[in-house]
Amino acid sequence: MGCPSCGAEIPEQDRFSVLTVCKYCNSAVVYDQKVALIAGKMSAIARPAGPLFVGGSGNIQKSIGFSVLGRVRYGYENGYWDEWYLKHDDQTFSWLTEDEKRFMHEKPQKLEVEPETLKSLDAGQNIELNNLHFTIREKGVAICEGGEGQLPFKIVTGEEVFYLDLITNDGITATIEIEPEGEVKFFQGKPLQYTDISMDSEAPGRGDLAIEKGAGAGGRERVAYDVSRSVSIQCHSCGGTNDGVDLSQAHIHCSHCGTSLEVPANAFNCPSCTAQVTAFTPDAKSVSCNYCGAMVSLAGAEPTLLKKLKQKDLERKINMKLRIPLGSKGLFDGQIFTVVGYIRFKEVDDGIFISDEYLMYNKEWGYRWLVCYEGHFTIEEKLERQPGKSPKEVAHYAYKRTLPADGLTWKFYESGKGRIDWVEGELSWVAKIGDKSGYVELINPPEMLVGEYTSNEVEWARYKYIERDEVAKAFKMKASNFPRPKGVGACQPNKNKSYHLFSALVALIFVILGFIGLGIAASSTGKLVSEFTLTPDQYKQEHLSKEFTLEKDNGIYRVDFYSPVDNSWVYLEMALVNEQDEAELDFSAEMSYYHGYDDGHWSEGSKEDSVYFKANKGNYKILTFGNAGAGESLVGLQHGKQVTIKIYQGVKVVYYFIFFIIFSGIISVYYFVRFAIFETSRWKHTMEED
Repeated sequence: MGCPSCGAEIPEQDRFSVLTVCKYCNSAVVYDQKVALIAGKMSAIARPAGPLFVGGSGNIQKSIGFSVLGRVRYGYENGYWDEWYLKHDDQTFSWLTEDEKRFMHEKPQKLEVEPETLKSLDAGQNIELNNLHFTIREKGVAICEGGEGQLPFKIVTGEEVFYLDLITNDGITATIEIEPEGEVKFFQGKPLQYTDISMDSEAPGRGDLAIEKGAGAGGRERVAYDVSRSVSIQCHSCGGTNDGVDLSQAHIHCSHCGTSLEVPANAFNCPSCTAQVTAFTPDAKSVSCNYCGAMVSLAGAEPTLLKKLKQKDLERKINMKLRIPLGSKGLFDGQIFTVVGYIRFKEVDDGIFISDEYLMYNKEWGYRWLVCYEGHFTIEEKLERQPGKSPKEVAHYAYKRTLPADGLTWKFYESGKGRIDWVEGELSWVAKIGDKSGYVELINPPEMLVGEYTSNEVEWARYKYIERDEVAKAFKMKASNFPRPKGVGACQPNKNKSYHLFSALVALIFVILGFIGLGIAASSTGKLVSEFTLTPDQYKQEHLSKEFTLEKDNGIYRVDFYSPVDNSWVYLEMALVNEQDEAELDFSAEMSYYHGYDDGHWSEGSKEDSVYFKANKGNYKILTFGNAGAGESLVGLQHGKQVTIKIYQGVKVVYYFIFFIIFSGIISVYYFVRFAIFETSRWKHTMEED
């Protein structure tokens, strides 16, 4: 069958196809009762960024074969996405949505919900559809920019379509589209990684890049592929223009600073100053002009000026030096990432808080953020399963309240609202200075779960703490190029946590053992060696006890004293005398006990005393001299009390265990405090706000 517009041959259509776009003249041909009618011209949509192309074939996760029948491109406020119409080997059909190297594989499902009910929902809300609980990630109105190939329904360039992007906490995705006439379309499936899709061949004509004026409505500058042409490339690092670059060269370097150049995916003239601007990532939705600083949107049919810089911002741009320059290449997880964009995010809340956010790009991984806040770096990780709550809900959590998500339990850390203070390079969505958004952070060190939200979109991302030295090594820079970390980062891991807790636990075990030893020592009286009683008239004169035998060299011995003093005292000075009548050591003992009534009964002192000493085995006597009294005065013998003296061997020294307990306790407390100080510093902001 031939195209009704240009006569070119159109391949036999699948029996389910309603529309096809002639690849020669871009006419949209609608099949109506086997009669081909021209529905109008389709816009020449830009070449896709990923591996898919109309007419190609491939596999999803190496098991689901498909052929690509058609594509529709939708533009929205912050960018665009492509929807690929697939036919499978089992004669079923599905859609593969591609947006910023992210894919969703979905099939149409029935949905009995009124359009007005769906339009009344907001981003972040939860809704039950077909017995599944979904969270609305994004709400908006998209504009059909065009299509190609075979499609199962009629499309019109410029037509507005209401859409909702949804996901469950189990990772099931869904898309709702409401056509202008009110028809509700519901698609359900799952997310895919870039590496889950493999094509049997590359798109025809793909080669080196050149820039030419594209045909079609809007006259947007398109990317053409022609190895015989050269282009001008703007250096990401120094901003210099490299004219007449030969794309056939294996390696291309900036003629100004020598930086290795990336071949651009798009190039155009700045709507503000007409200088040539290049975008290196195929999914770039906005880019800043390196000459005048203007932000340019690439989301529409042609580059559109978003915002010009004021004079003060132009001066700021001249003095602005990024710590990681655009175009820098860093090695993370075995892959090379190129820094393509930069955002400075500013929050004013009892102070000014600034975070530097670098957008990195890798063909396989896609976009990845590297964030620096107060010298602490975090890098984006893959988020496999979405939380069951939206960031808007979690923003009202109390500190340390938990949220299970993506296989971990996260603690609420903080939330707030800020604005974009500065933008450079290219970004995967349309962004400009002054844009505002809210955020929420939950932590499970060294991981962080970050939710961001606006009135029309909510999004979760997972980050991991990365040391400053690791970042410097990845970019082959000096660590001194980056600011020193302040305090403890939100998800900074306590590298000494295990050591501190282990040491504290071991010391605590020693404390327990010390108490056990103390109990044994206190309950062990030892073996009685000798016992005798001294009367006041004996100890007030020098008195030499009867002889007793100590049986162990360098043994520890204890002398116990008891006197029935009552509001009085007895003080004794003694010497241990050996067989040669030599005094080997001196010691003393005091028994004093007082009591009475003064607004109640009171007492102080003790009727007992003990003394420990070391001595070698042998025969010994004890020489004693003492006094007795009441208060501070000496009294007569009739007021003195007798003293009973007992000598024990094989005893345990109690104060050794007491010293051991105190020492071990201090060590345990020290390490617990070290751990607590780290965590207290992490959560300091919660105490300040309380």
